[in-house]
Amino acid sequence: MILFSSFFFYLFPFFFFFAFLLLFSFCFVIFFHVFFSYACTLFLFFFHFPSLLYCFFSSFTFFFLSVSFHYFFIFSSFFLDYEQFFFFLFFFLLIPSFFFLFAVFFSYVRTLFRFFFFLFSFTSILFLLQFLFRRLRTFFSFPSFFSVSFPLLLYLSSSPSFSLSLDIVSFRFLSFFPITLLFSSPFFLIYLHCFLSFFLFSLLHQTREKQK
Repeated sequence: MILFSSFFFYLFPFFFFFAFLLLFSFCFVIFFHVFFSYACTLFLFFFHFPSLLYCFFSSFTFFFLSVSFHYFFIFSSFFLDYEQFFFFLFFFLLIPSFFFLFAVFFSYVRTLFRFFFFLFSFTSILFLLQFLFRRLRTFFSFPSFFSVSFPLLLYLSSSPSFSLSLDIVSFRFLSFFPITLLFSSPFFLIYLHCFLSFFLFSLLHQTREKQK
């Protein structure tokens, strides 16, 4: 017991140094990850460079975090018994991993929803403009409009908002309340797009029925 207490006494400063290093690396990686996402967004907006570099640095940051937590769990296993260690491992690693994988899956689903709702809204606006401005029907025809708008919609739907959507969704889904889900940014945009598209299509349908 005396040997273990002396061993713990000598390792106590190292534990604090490792905790400070882990906290500093975690804050630095999160700051670098968010800063690089904004920088790459601006770079893509001005130069239209492929986002492979962003995906590489995004995967690198999460790899660095996983390695840091891996060594943290190895070091904490010296001070915990097996039951406490496995409970600690389950509570701090497996449950956040589940939310992380769910957030990754939802980010891809959100990208698809964004693309289709952008397309749906632009199509409804196209029908409304065709109805209101009949003289511009030649310009807003389907081939010319989609030849211009489809690359823009594809670029907007595949913009590098992975880290922001990941942070928003992972923190929003920790509380499963309808109000939180309603006013969270992905769901609120989807509801807004649905409402605007339904309103435009209903307005167009009513005006066509009145003309008949």
